[in-house]
Amino acid sequence: MNPLEITLLILLVTIIAFVSGKVPFSVISTGIILALILTGIKTPAEAFGGFINTNVVMFVAMFVIGAGLTKTPLIDKAQSLVIRYKDNMRMLIFLSCVAGAFLGTITSATATAAIMIPLLVGIANDIGVSRSKLLYRHRKACGVAPLRQDPERHRHEVYPAENGEVRHLQREEN
Repeated sequence: MNPLEITLLILLVTIIAFVSGKVPFSVISTGIILALILTGIKTPAEAFGGFINTNVVMFVAMFVIGAGLTKTPLIDKAQSLVIRYKDNMRMLIFLSCVAGAFLGTITSATATAAIMIPLLVGIANDIGVSRSKLLYRHRKACGVAPLRQDPERHRHEVYPAENGEVRHLQREEN
C-alpha cells in the first residue's frame, strides 16, 4: 500500500471510531498519531511537532482557563448580567462587543473567539434570539481592537461587509 492509501485507511478507521462513540477521544487521537508513526507515514518528530505550535498551546491554555472560570463566581455574575439585560437587546449587544473588544486588545483574535463564541452562542440559545444577531456584531468589535493595537500586522485583514460580500482592508505603504 502506498502512503495515501494508508492515510485514507487510518482516516476511515478514525471516522468509524468517532461515529461509534465506543472509543474515548483521547484513545482515538493517540491511536492516530501512533498509527502514522508505526506505518512510516510520519516520523515521531513530525507527528509530535504540532504540540509545540503556539496555537495548540494557546487552545489548551484556553480550556484550562475556561475550566478554572467555571469554578469561580465570575460566570454566575456574567449570567446574572445577561438575565438582567435579556429584554434589552441593544444593551446586551453593546456589552458583548465591549467584552470582545477588551479581550481582543489583550489576546489574539483566536483566543478571543475561543472564549467568546461559546459564551455568546449559549446566551443566544438561553434567551431565544438568533445567534448571528450577537456573533456578527461581536466579530466586528473584536476585529477593530487588534487594529488599534498593531495596525501594521493587520494590513491585509479580510472582513465581511454588511451585504455579505468580502472586502479586503489594505493600507498603502508610506
